[in-house]
Amino acid sequence: MSKFIFLLLTVFISVNSMSQDKDLPELSFDTYDFPKSIVVDVQGKSLSQLKAKIQNWLDDYYTESTLLNCKFSDQTFTITGLENRLLEVKNLTSDLQYQLKISLRDNKYRFKVLSISYSYYTEFRPIANVNLINDEIIKRDLLDSRSTLSSFFKDLNLALYNFIKNDQEEW
Repeated sequence: MSKFIFLLLTVFISVNSMSQDKDLPELSFDTYDFPKSIVVDVQGKSLSQLKAKIQNWLDDYYTESTLLNCKFSDQTFTITGLENRLLEVKNLTSDLQYQLKISLRDNKYRFKVLSISYSYYTEFRPIANVNLINDEIIKRDLLDSRSTLSSFFKDLNLALYNFIKNDQEEW
């Protein structure tokens, strides 16, 4: 029995120590003030390596329909993306359109969310100051969506971070 407990404890410690996101900063969506940014350390990655890794990640992560626009200038990627059916607004599934700015330096990058919008019927409406929204149901739905948005951007940044840290070339 003690061997089983020891094995279980060893596995638990191993899993926790191998977790790559425990020190990764997270964006908070307690409010909808923009821009929101975090700086992520990626030791051992030069500026040119980061640029190449992010370009490859964009090709790998996004599809033609989810990457609406991408520009690179002055060590900065500006990305407009789309996530289908992420939110629920007035009992309708709603797409999320977002704009990111990923700025590069040696050994780190800044992940900044510039803006987010939700689809409402045929248009995209920006999410900013929810207190200015007159429709109480939409206001409540957007306030309830904060944890969904936090999880989405955490996962997006984690996918980017893991791609950058992975040194194995796949073919």
